[in-house]
Amino acid sequence: RASGPLNQLQWSPDSSTLALAFRTGHVSLWDASTGMFVRELLVPRASSPDPRFPTIAWHPDGSRLVGGQPLRVWDLSSGLESQLEFPYRAVDVAWHPNGSSLACACDDGVIRVIERSGRLTHEFRGHTNSCSSIRWSSNGKQFLSCGLKDRTARTWQVESSDRSQFIAVPDSSAGVKDMAWSRDGKLLAFTQ
Repeated sequence: RASGPLNQLQWSPDSSTLALAFRTGHVSLWDASTGMFVRELLVPRASSPDPRFPTIAWHPDGSRLVGGQPLRVWDLSSGLESQLEFPYRAVDVAWHPNGSSLACACDDGVIRVIERSGRLTHEFRGHTNSCSSIRWSSNGKQFLSCGLKDRTARTWQVESSDRSQFIAVPDSSAGVKDMAWSRDGKLLAFTQ
């Protein structure tokens, strides 16, 4: 079982499983009802040279988990693992609410939306440095991104020519680490 510095943890959509991503490149899955270890997913060391293991994200139906560097998708029912053809370093990833695509906040400041196959469908530019977090709205028509280094937060309209809107964050001198939508999409919360 993996141990060491923990980078992220994520509940499955039905809250039955907790995934823990370690900086070592391991992802451990734990049964929430029993607290028992279920299985371990491993990103080969050669594929994850960065000591900070990237983010993980559950598919909305709970059948798959994405993560690693380069990005990999684990099909949890079959046990199969596939690598996405995505040549960029994703700092954070988020599945579209309907599971059709994946938004990737990349270390070059560009947000890229890809299909499950890895095919690029959209690029969003506006951050001047690495994006630290990305979150879809519940309706999937827009998403939030924030940059720790450029100290900004933005909303993006996926199917609009006027795609980006800057969000003023009080006392953003520390940068914006993470954010979340309220369920109704009317409120935003930020951490610095």
